[in-house]
Order: sequence, then structure tokens, then C-alpha cells
Amino acid sequence: MPEVLLISVSKRYDGIIALNKVNLKVLDGEYFCVIGPSGCGKSTLLKVIAGIVRQDEGDVYINGELVNDVPIEERGIGLMFQEIYLFPHMNVWDNVVYGPEVRALDPVEVSKIGKELVDTLSISFRKRSFPEELSLGLQQKVALARALASGAKLLLLDEPLGSVDPRSAVELRFELRKLIKDLGLTAIHVTHNQEEAMVIADRIAVLRKGKVVQVGTPEELYFNPQNPFVARFIGGENNFLVGKIIEKKKDITLVDVDGLIMKCHSKYGVGERVVLAIRPEMISISKHKSNANSFRVTIVDRSFLGKYVRYVARLENGMELVVKTIHGGILNEGDETFINIREDKVTVFKYPSEGLDKAIAYE
Repeated sequence: MPEVLLISVSKRYDGIIALNKVNLKVLDGEYFCVIGPSGCGKSTLLKVIAGIVRQDEGDVYINGELVNDVPIEERGIGLMFQEIYLFPHMNVWDNVVYGPEVRALDPVEVSKIGKELVDTLSISFRKRSFPEELSLGLQQKVALARALASGAKLLLLDEPLGSVDPRSAVELRFELRKLIKDLGLTAIHVTHNQEEAMVIADRIAVLRKGKVVQVGTPEELYFNPQNPFVARFIGGENNFLVGKIIEKKKDITLVDVDGLIMKCHSKYGVGERVVLAIRPEMISISKHKSNANSFRVTIVDRSFLGKYVRYVARLENGMELVVKTIHGGILNEGDETFINIREDKVTVFKYPSEGLDKAIAYE
């Protein structure tokens, strides 16, 4: 199983920096996801690893071997893209076994490889069908089978579920991870869908403007973001409050947020300007105060979103917070209530030098 290592990899297109000194290590047998906003360099990163695009600077190693000058066909990789590139004149079976046949393997071995893959991916019942006769979900399964039939131990996936309908994509993501884990492969999966990455990845790299801004497990990125951008990008929404530290009491920090005193845990000192990030799902609603960070609010907006209800709650100082709760049907616009925020659920960042808006912008 190959390990992938990138050292100070950079790539520019007509003066535009697509990758900026990227350092990254993907471990043997790891299902690794790369996420970030559009234009951040995700696909370029994958193409550099594959050898489709040559980096301007830096080195790429696969399984300990420097592959800067190794052509794509000799890197031992399988490729899957959002665009489903199947041979339209070949049926499912012929598409799947194309790779082994081109490698001139024994026909018995070719048949064995093909049968194992079509059975594993539950597409044997359509092996005589042509791509145009299949749903997009089945076509992508065939594309996966063909990539795996090449014998590659490293699989590179660029938005592989992007062209599949949402319901099929949810089902296929679990099948994809299970299959890759069962086969003991290393996978690098690029996606713009952070929920998809959080579900299937062992670790995730977050890219922004060609740079890796954080690498970690889904839990590490969600609970311990290293900067405001990751705090916003992971989890969808986040509440950001700007304040100033006014007092430190043992392990408790008091922050003045426009007259609102918030208690939290922070490494920063008195007088420093900070940003407090509070996830909407970490805020609870109750009829009474329940902790030190309990504040009276007025509900100004309510949206039922199936698995939770999204509220916009206006504080007495005029600031508004988004709150997500599974307890719906209780509050409506204009209702007054209390929100409660645990001190350990507040993430504190030093106020960014470029300003908060620029620090969390997707572009």
C-alpha cells in the first residue's frame, strides 16, 4: 500500500498560484480527503500527484519513490473523475476488464478479476449493458471497478460523486469507503462536499488559496479548528463574535462583546482582541438561565429543516446568533427565551490582522 508525500509543491498558471508550497503526507491504507472552496487548488493537487500536471517546484513521492519524472502510466494509480469516462461502445464487463486485458494478463486471471469486482460492486446483473443504459450511479460503479481492475494500490478520486444524484451519492459513498478499506488501498478523494468528506475520511486536508490550512481527523477539524476559516468551512455555519478580553480568573476568560460578557477558556491575555466562534448546534434554548453564559433573546426567524430547526436569535445588545436544535415546534418569531452556551463550547482565536471578513472569506 503506497504512502504519498508532497514536499513544498507549487504550481502556477499564467501568474495565478494554484498550489503554494504544499506539504502533505498521506499514510499507507488511509482514506484521505481534500476539501476547500472552488478554486482553492484541490483538483490541481490531485493532477500533480497523478502526473497529469507537472508541478513548478517541489517533489512528489509515491511509496518512497520520487516520481517527478515518472509518467502517469507508471505511477501505479487508479483514477476516478466527476465526469464518467466509460467506453460507450463497450458493455459493463468489457469496460471493467479493459485494463487487465491491455496488460495482457492470462484470460483466466482477467475473468477472475472482473468477476470479483462486478460481484463486489453488485453490478454483475448489468454486465452486458452499455453505459447509456445505466443510471449515473451505476456508471460510476463501473468506472470504479475499471479503476480497481488496473491493480493500482493508490486510488485518486476527483469529485467522484459530483454527477450522481444526492440519494445515490449518499449510498455510494459508504460502499466506496468499505470497498477501498476491504481491498487495503490508499485513497485520495477530492470533494467540495464537506459532509461527504467528514463521513468517509480518516483524515482531511483543508485547502485555501493553494495552501493547506489544516490537516486532521474529522473530529479534530470540527472541535479544534486552528483558524476562523476552518471554523467556518467545517460544519457549514458558525457564529463569530468579536470582543476584547477584560479579565482572567484561573482557567476562565471574560470577554466583552459589545457590552455582552462571555465566559470561555482562552490562552490569550487581558486586553487582546479576539474572535469567539460558537457553532449553532452547540447553543441550547431554555425558558430559564442554566449557566454563566445564559442570555435573553428574541427569536427573529425560524426555519424547519427536517432534522433540526434553525433559529435566528437576537440578543439584548442587538447582535444575532444562529441556533440549531432538534427540538422544534416550540418557538416562533417574536418569542422571548434564553440561550445557553457552555464555556468549553466556545472556540477563541486571536483577531486576524487582515480582518475577520477576509479571514473567513471563501475566495
